[in-house]
Amino acid sequence: MLKDKLHFQIMRCFQNLNNDMIKQTSNIDLSPGWPKVLEYLYERDGVLAKEICDNCYFDKSTVSSILNAMEKEKLITRQKLSTDKRCSAIYLTDYGREKAEQLLPIAKSIDDFALSGVTEEEREQVFEALQKIIDNYKRRNNE
Repeated sequence: MLKDKLHFQIMRCFQNLNNDMIKQTSNIDLSPGWPKVLEYLYERDGVLAKEICDNCYFDKSTVSSILNAMEKEKLITRQKLSTDKRCSAIYLTDYGREKAEQLLPIAKSIDDFALSGVTEEEREQVFEALQKIIDNYKRRNNE
């Protein structure tokens, strides 16, 4: 039965959360993929594209497309590194920071809705179990 399949249940959760995020963030003129990058940069401004790939779980071509579009919309700026002119650090612009601040309550409301009816203890267990799953894949992919 599909209800007992982890991959199926996680995909259903992801699809619901992602659809909700796309719907709600389109109201503040954010395209799919942008919210995750904005939220990441809001917490860790000045990172390399590779860090965004690794932490937002996008491939290089997807991040490149997202960053190009975000730069065109003046949400981010890139600054060449003095140590390596081939690499650029990515920063939120003031406008990008404003959009991120509009995004944060939306993301929180989506998380709150998804976790409604889930006790604090259950939440801790869910996050602990998900982290173990992530760690399993990190170990497998680093071998």
